[in-house]
Parts: sequence; structure tokens; C-alpha cells
Amino acid sequence: MLKRCWTWLQAHSRKFLVCTLGFLCLSGLLYGTALSSSNRQCQADRATNYAKYDDPDFFEKSGTFFVCEGVTIDANGELLTAIATIVMAIFTGTLWLVTDKALRLAREEFNVTRRPKIIVRNFQLNGGSLTDLTEGEAVTPIFIAQNIGDSPGTVIEVRSATIVLKSTDKIPTDISFAFREPLDFTLASGQRELVPANGGSVPTNQDFFDIFADTGILYCLGTLVYVDGSQNRRETGFCRRYLHRENRWEPVESEYEYAY
Repeated sequence: MLKRCWTWLQAHSRKFLVCTLGFLCLSGLLYGTALSSSNRQCQADRATNYAKYDDPDFFEKSGTFFVCEGVTIDANGELLTAIATIVMAIFTGTLWLVTDKALRLAREEFNVTRRPKIIVRNFQLNGGSLTDLTEGEAVTPIFIAQNIGDSPGTVIEVRSATIVLKSTDKIPTDISFAFREPLDFTLASGQRELVPANGGSVPTNQDFFDIFADTGILYCLGTLVYVDGSQNRRETGFCRRYLHRENRWEPVESEYEYAY
């Protein structure tokens, strides 16, 4: 029973709050008028009249209450108007707070259910293939960022790095992305944009030898950072390895490949 009552209160919290405040204000107003001098005088006069004959019944007492309330309102009209104005101001402020909270909750729910979701795909080497790199030139992959969500998302940053590992080595779990490139463009639902990953390093001669001898693997790792309409920060991590024979990048299942 208590659980059902609590569930009902949660579902109708605004109605309950408004009704409770209204009841308290009305009770306070009636109590205040009952203490006024005009109300006391009215009650005394009515009691004197009733004393001349039998004790009044319930209906007569109820009539006395309403008559005396009317007398009190007539005698204290300006004061009651001021009190009513204050009560209305408090009531309006309470409604504003409740409405503002409801709007925030609705906005948050909308952002959760209709959020942007930016994915990364179609990685390529900027300039062609790995064999086109000149001595001392850094690896600079480019990729497409596409919003497959239901609302716009604004890309604000790309962190990236490249690394060459032996084919038998596992990807380290402590790779940091020192290079951070600030961006500022918005992708509506379905839109896409070409994005550079300029944090690549310069391969050594040994790196080239290992890659083309299939004893080493070139990886590109990083994070695309974007925000939704409420400025909630979201990230899409990526981890790709370069297949030199096919001149393409493929996803690698790792902790660097994620989205939230």
C-alpha cells in the first residue's frame, strides 16, 4: 500500500505540491481571519443572539462561520488583498520552479533519447599511400566523421597519434595523445565531414622496413570529442591498423575503440 502511494506521489508530484500549497494557504487565511477583532465581535454577537433561545445546531454554526467570514473580509478588505497578493506571488514562484525543473528533465530526456552519435570511418592516408611519404614526413591519416544520431553534434577536438609495433606485440594500454587539435563544426543528423588526424609521428627507416616486411604494423589511434545541444561532452575513440598491401585501414578491437 505504501509503495503504491509513493509511486502515485512520484507520478503526480506537481499536482500534489500545488494542491498542498493551496490547502495550506486557504487554511492559513481562514485561521488568520478567525483571530481578527471583527471576526471575534461577529462571533460574540451571534452567540448572544443564540443564547436567547436553544443551543445552535451544526447548520446554524456553519452559517455563523460563513457570515462572520464575510464580515471579516468586508472589514479587512485591503489587508486580505495584500495577503492574497503575497500568496499568489509565492504560488506563482513555486509553479515557476516546478515548471523549470520539469522543462530541464524533459530537455535531458530528449537529449538522451534523441542524442547525436558521431562515428568515424573511411580512414585514408593523406597524400596517397605509405610509399608516397618523403623522408622526414609524418603519417597524417584523414577520416570521415558522420552523425548517425537524431540531433546535431558539434565537434570540438581530435586527439590522435600513430605508432609502429612489432606484429607480435600487443597494443599498450597507456598510450597518451599529446597532440590535440581544436575544431569547431556542427554536424546535423546524417551530415559528414572530412577530419584530419594530424598527430602522427615520423616513421623511421626501421619502421618502414618492418611494415613492408610484415613484421611491423602501423596503428592510428585517437579520440573525436563532440558536444550535444546541452553541452554534454561525448567521445568516439578509434583504433585502426594500416594494411600496406591494400593501402587501407581496418578497425582493431581494443579499448581505444569505443563510443559514449
